[in-house]
Amino acid sequence: MKQVISRLGAKFGRPQKELDELVERLTQNWITHLSHWKALPQAQREQFKLPLLLLHELAHIIGAEEDAEAMAVSPSTKRSRTEKVDKKGKDIDVEAPVKRAKMHAASEALPEVILNPKYAPGEASMAEVKATFDKTIGDPFPHALLRDVFDERFLEGLKEEVMELHYLQKSNDLYDFLQSNDLKGCTLPHVSKLKDLLYSADFRTWLQGITGIEELNDTIDMSCARYIDGSTLLCHDDELEGRRIAYILYLVPKDWKEEDGGTLDLFGVDEHNEPNSIVASYTPAWNSLFFFEVNPVSYHQVAEVLSADKERLSISGWFHGPPITRPPHYQEPPLPETEPIPTQQVVTVSSSSSAASEEALAAQLLAEWLDPIYLDPKNVKGIAAEFEEEQSIELHNFLNADKFVQLVEVLHDQPWDIYGPANKRHYQILPDGKEARILPWNDIVKQCKRFLHSQAFFDYLKKLTQADLIKCSSQIRCFRPGAYTLVHDQATEEMALDVTLCCATNNIPLESGGQLIYMDSDTELLTVPCNPNSLALTFRDPGTMRFIKYMNHHCHDIRYDFSLIFKEEKSDEDDDGNAEADDNAANSDEEEADE
Repeated sequence: MKQVISRLGAKFGRPQKELDELVERLTQNWITHLSHWKALPQAQREQFKLPLLLLHELAHIIGAEEDAEAMAVSPSTKRSRTEKVDKKGKDIDVEAPVKRAKMHAASEALPEVILNPKYAPGEASMAEVKATFDKTIGDPFPHALLRDVFDERFLEGLKEEVMELHYLQKSNDLYDFLQSNDLKGCTLPHVSKLKDLLYSADFRTWLQGITGIEELNDTIDMSCARYIDGSTLLCHDDELEGRRIAYILYLVPKDWKEEDGGTLDLFGVDEHNEPNSIVASYTPAWNSLFFFEVNPVSYHQVAEVLSADKERLSISGWFHGPPITRPPHYQEPPLPETEPIPTQQVVTVSSSSSAASEEALAAQLLAEWLDPIYLDPKNVKGIAAEFEEEQSIELHNFLNADKFVQLVEVLHDQPWDIYGPANKRHYQILPDGKEARILPWNDIVKQCKRFLHSQAFFDYLKKLTQADLIKCSSQIRCFRPGAYTLVHDQATEEMALDVTLCCATNNIPLESGGQLIYMDSDTELLTVPCNPNSLALTFRDPGTMRFIKYMNHHCHDIRYDFSLIFKEEKSDEDDDGNAEADDNAANSDEEEADE
């Protein structure tokens, strides 16, 4: 303690006599705090920071509160509420004593009845809510929204409690938000009161009468989520073993508006039971409870939060019951694959050349499209060596600069179509059928695609990768804010060479999304930023998944790309490996999400 006082005293130029008086005064305070501390239960003792209490006392005397906190908690452990906790899930909280005092007072002030009498479990309230619930069957799936559900004083206390929970940043292809640990073991007074109500036999019986779903059990499955600016949870169905009803209790600011984002969007489905469009959208509202039946078509999403100064706070979870039989998921056909186009045909279309030999034609075609640096044999050899070691590489300024500028200008004016379904992807494509709509003087898009499919380019890739490529599939894609792909998208493909020609208008920062990410079951393996005029080559093993990260509203640019998948000739050994990878992918479960 003397050392801390000396450090603060030296900082503020206080005389030694004054510091000695402080030591004596704080010694008495130490004894007082210590007696209070010893009177606490053992579990609470460990959470109180006695030196910190004394530092606050000292700081108040000499007017240096912030400096005292900075000296008590090192910069490496002092975190804001939105930052990650350490690996053990623990945090250092300089306000812990004050918070716990508040919690103690809150538990004593808990109202006895927290549920609006309008929704008290019983025949009358059940009939009213059931009528609303039944109207939504097939539109798109059964759900209900209840407003003014809980006692206002209780809800304010509940919000105060959950805002003090520890949150972890949850981010992958499907979602990006802050989530608490499972609240099953949480003992905070308001959270405990809520759990006792929702998972009580009376409330579960009431829900069973409304939904027609029998035998809901008392399994507690609840957590808290904070969606800040840019947070989102993309389209999914909530299906995991035993989940029967999902619910969301909103604790958002009372002035939350539609323009703040964060809406709960419900999707309709097509003939294959795949989500095709948003048919209902609900803006979060304070003290409202939304619940829906979890079934094979309960596709929904949390739209991106657009507010910079509001948080979409909610408590959500599931009621569990006997599992139901799920129909098999629709397997969409793969993209069509083609063999390389003879170089002569491509050269004729693009430049009307009549070169004599295949080798000369290939050299002419490559020189027309590529930056000269990538034609230098020495550079080609260096690229091949790096690729052999890393199995991936990104080549910057790949196309001839004039070609690239023309290409981006024309791509910007093309007739793009939305490509889904939303539980796998959401972006725009220029399908083959639309190429006829490209005007003759804008045929550079067709030329580029044919070049990438040409035998000359196949052979060029072989020099870089040492792979004997025999066929490829491709798409011309457009990603704007709100676009993404998920790992479900072609996740069980055989070994392949991914070739992506990125035609972004500018470098897109990683925090804005749009980057290409490779991952295995739980680990990100490689991130390829969205850079203009870059060619990314990556060998992808069976079971390795990839996705384009959701592009949020902070992105002011567009990602155009030519996405190609090149295949080698299969061997018997490859077939065995692919079968094993498909089995593993089929048995993997969808990660849990908040809503």
